[in-house]
Amino acid sequence: FSTDFSGLLLRRLASVPFVPSVRFSLQTNGSNVLTRTVIRTYVRVMRSELQVARGHVAARLALAEQMPFGPVLIAELLALSAAPMTAELALRRHALWDKVIGCASAQQMIATSDTVHGVRGTLELAGGEAQMLTAQEIACTTHVSYATAITHVALVERVADWLPACWEALDRGQLTLGHVKAVERGAAGRSPPRPPAGSPATARCAG
Repeated sequence: FSTDFSGLLLRRLASVPFVPSVRFSLQTNGSNVLTRTVIRTYVRVMRSELQVARGHVAARLALAEQMPFGPVLIAELLALSAAPMTAELALRRHALWDKVIGCASAQQMIATSDTVHGVRGTLELAGGEAQMLTAQEIACTTHVSYATAITHVALVERVADWLPACWEALDRGQLTLGHVKAVERGAAGRSPPRPPAGSPATARCAG
């Protein structure tokens, strides 16, 4: 290592309060010994700083895990994107993004259901016709294929009729959209149970 590199490391260490005394005590050693000692000290300091930073990240993730879905949670996850993380911390952040995606999917499904009911009521169309028209509009607006749009609309209608509890669990971040689709496939062919009139599930899925 060059003398310039040693000097650079020493200047970096000088910014750490407990390091200058170590630096001055090392100046009497030969340059090679000094360089190796400085590097070892630098690595120890960096590891200590990293551990402290990861501790702060863990505390912030613990708070985020208690937050409801909303802009504050999303802003916190975005702010943590550049934070130093272990694999365990990154996995917790991944799970929180999964919660955000699930809640966003539930909100999108509510908007889809509102669209179907609006088309059905305004144009006085039958259920299947309202779904087809809604799918056409979604395909044009979001630039997806009609097949993708009609599949989504049909899923929303079946979940609203058969699986309102799953819809609410998706909205709370307790299920993913993949889970809801799997449950819906398993329930295909059964008679759709309707919740009692006025229940939270009915109000939530009525659109």
